Amino acid sequence: MNPGRQFYGCPYWKNEKKNCGFFRWVHGIVDEVDEETSTIGSSQLKLEENLRIAESKAEMRKKEKRILVEELSRLMKTQEVMLDEGRRLAYDIRLIRYHFTVVVVVNFILLVLLWQHQFVM
Repeated sequence: MNPGRQFYGCPYWKNEKKNCGFFRWVHGIVDEVDEETSTIGSSQLKLEENLRIAESKAEMRKKEKRILVEELSRLMKTQEVMLDEGRRLAYDIRLIRYHFTVVVVVNFILLVLLWQHQFVM
């Protein structure tokens, strides 16, 4: 027997038909509550640590995103400069071709005139 030790039990323990059979020592319940509290506290600490890690990762992602956006902006500006340079070069090439064509035509005309002049004399 355990004289003086407190317990919780079915209030109908004297009546076999109504007795549900529930019985727990108060000290055992306190131990269970302490264990649950300890488990909850441990879980809360883990959750808080996971939250700190997640917040840290989110902050790193924000910084990475900002760096990537800046890099993309720089690359887009570089691309625009290169496109402008390409347009200028294409214009220069067309201009050179035009001048070359003019020179060839003028030379051809001069050759024809010289050739005709030779036969006329």
